Amino acid sequence: MAKGWSLREERGQVRLEMRQPHRPRASVLLPFQWSRQDVGAILARVRNIYVLTLDEHDLSAAAQIASGKALRSLSTWEEALEHFREFKLHHGTAINPRTWQRYDQVLQMVIQLMTMPDKPPPIDSASLIDACVKDWPPGIRQREVRVQYIAQFLRFCRDQEHFPVQWHPPTDLKAQIGSPTQDPAPGHMKGSPLSDQEILDLIYSLPVNEAGLRWRDALRLMAELGLRPLELRYMSVRKHHTTGELIWCCDYRKRAGVGMTCGRGHDKAPSCLCPPPDASGW
Repeated sequence: MAKGWSLREERGQVRLEMRQPHRPRASVLLPFQWSRQDVGAILARVRNIYVLTLDEHDLSAAAQIASGKALRSLSTWEEALEHFREFKLHHGTAINPRTWQRYDQVLQMVIQLMTMPDKPPPIDSASLIDACVKDWPPGIRQREVRVQYIAQFLRFCRDQEHFPVQWHPPTDLKAQIGSPTQDPAPGHMKGSPLSDQEILDLIYSLPVNEAGLRWRDALRLMAELGLRPLELRYMSVRKHHTTGELIWCCDYRKRAGVGMTCGRGHDKAPSCLCPPPDASGW
């Protein structure tokens, strides 16, 4: 507890008092019961209020902001989302409208949680993210993407909309993404979907003609180098800039949330390299 700050019981609830030199004494009633079970939540709320007072908010205003009431307005959150949409579509590494639909499906849940009239909203960014992903098993890709979309939106709210400090997203999102359990979730396969033998069986099941041989090469490249099918079109063999050895290089650059991913090189020399055929050639 900061110097001059104290808590006391008042009719079963918690009153926070602040005494500082050259400033009038101030206090505010916090919406918690005076009980051991609420100690963690009380201390977290007091920390948020304290940080807000460092930003020149008085105690009463800081308590309102920390409770989420100052940002409960539907227009505030919806306006921020509309501004974020404009930013993602028309500025920086712009995305296309179809990609925005994936963002919007996630972020509409944020709006809903923050503006429900009959239920208290999440009190900070961490609890907001947790509420939006609780129905997805920890560690799976879908949950990770949802966390990343919400964190992007909250960073925009911090940098462009000047939201209070408790809405700044966590710097480390590992706790929100979680780790997968030992056993795979229902409907999810653990490990590789195909065994090595199954991949070999697939390759040698192809016909021994020009098209079949080219598809065999395509499958070998994907299996050995971990390529996406699209990346086959961007593969080439080059000399390493320092060793002079032949290496695989992939020039495909994927659009990402913070820019473009770089191409990747592979250090294995090729035995054969045939461009994959158009599927219509079968």
